[in-house]
Amino acid sequence: MEGKVIEKIAGFRSSATKKEKILIDRIKDVDSSELIHMSITELASRIDITEATILRFCKKIGYKGFQDFKISLSQEVAYRRKDMKNSTVEKSYNRFTSALDFTISNLNMSQVKEVGEHILRAKKICIFGIGNSYVPTMYFYNALVKEGINIWISTDSHIRNMLALNLTKDDFVILLSSSGKTLEMINIAKLCKKYGISLAVITNQNTSELASYANYLFISSSKENEFSGGEASSIVSQTFILDVIVQNILKSLKK
Repeated sequence: MEGKVIEKIAGFRSSATKKEKILIDRIKDVDSSELIHMSITELASRIDITEATILRFCKKIGYKGFQDFKISLSQEVAYRRKDMKNSTVEKSYNRFTSALDFTISNLNMSQVKEVGEHILRAKKICIFGIGNSYVPTMYFYNALVKEGINIWISTDSHIRNMLALNLTKDDFVILLSSSGKTLEMINIAKLCKKYGISLAVITNQNTSELASYANYLFISSSKENEFSGGEASSIVSQTFILDVIVQNILKSLKK
């Protein structure tokens, strides 16, 4: 238990009777969120203290009775929950907006347009990502396959490697890796470089080895976002970039 009501109880301990000190010690072990729903009888049974002792104690610390004590405690619990909710929401909001602001400020629309044109010309498109970076690839796949575009994704490393080995200059590849250090993505990028296959890379690290192989490089979020619980914000940033590419493709198809 915590908060001003409980602080008032703790502050009274030095002048409390022996029986009241036992009550104080025991009531601390009862969760506030549970206590506010208890009757005085239920609390008395829970902490093995008589109802009369609990009632006298509530009056001694400034309340009209047990019900008045519960009302003050419930208000405190509600405020604490609201404050926690607002703090959590604000923290998530700031993390996501910071990541998106960074992504937008580094987004090259000329590259977005060229990637879209490449995709529409390509015989086959492969988009690969591992772990968290696989999530945005699913969105991209679903968005384009509905338009009849020949696009491939896979969670299986053997299938990814097989697809990569069968790529030609007429195909287009998009690789996602927040760190830019994923070995499998780097090996596929090397293969693209070797056979002259156009490659777009989405990563948080513009100086990574993976980034060095990109024909089209998109920076998804800052290094700071990655190390401040930014896994989710990195997914959102990567998806945002892919969505901008999708919207450009859909716009071209409607012409």
